[in-house]
Amino acid sequence: MRRLAALVFAVLLLSSAADANSATRAHPDFSKPYWLNYSLIFFEGCQPQVSAAEIVFTEGTCSVHAYEGAIFRRGTKVKIDSISEGPDGFKLRFKYWPEIYEFQNYHEVLLKSDAANVFRKPFKLLFSADKVPSEYRCPSHLKTKQHIIQCFGFPIEVTREGGTERYFYILEFVGPNRFYEFDGFWIKIKNGRFENISGYT
Repeated sequence: MRRLAALVFAVLLLSSAADANSATRAHPDFSKPYWLNYSLIFFEGCQPQVSAAEIVFTEGTCSVHAYEGAIFRRGTKVKIDSISEGPDGFKLRFKYWPEIYEFQNYHEVLLKSDAANVFRKPFKLLFSADKVPSEYRCPSHLKTKQHIIQCFGFPIEVTREGGTERYFYILEFVGPNRFYEFDGFWIKIKNGRFENISGYT
């Protein structure tokens, strides 16, 4: 009896693991629209890389000219075309939802995974099945990196020196916000805390 119970338990455990693995590999519905939770910028020679916690735009050997990169703003309605698995994660191709632009090129992002065959977390970070407002919702005060991402999205470019980081943004990428007087601006972060904003018009 114990042997039978152990066998049943093992079968259920294997079945549960198979279901979980299948769920992590489940593709989104290509027939329905999705909306971007964060703005994206595409530089020649680099591909946006999306992990469970961040989006990086300058991984690789790209030429970073913010005003030349193709931008998809937060809240953009998109159509997913395909997902293919590679050694570094999942390459996902998408374009504007066809009702917006009939003829257009596809763009591609890399959904990075820290475990084999898992892309749900990076997918959920970038895409929403529900409509997303185009404007970011800024907190009343900027104190942490989380506040900065919440207010402006992930930075176009990051420079680091010691315990100091500088996040770079442009208005076309961020969209309307309470710092709209700047066309381009840097946010200084020291030891993980917001310090100041400087920019140009």
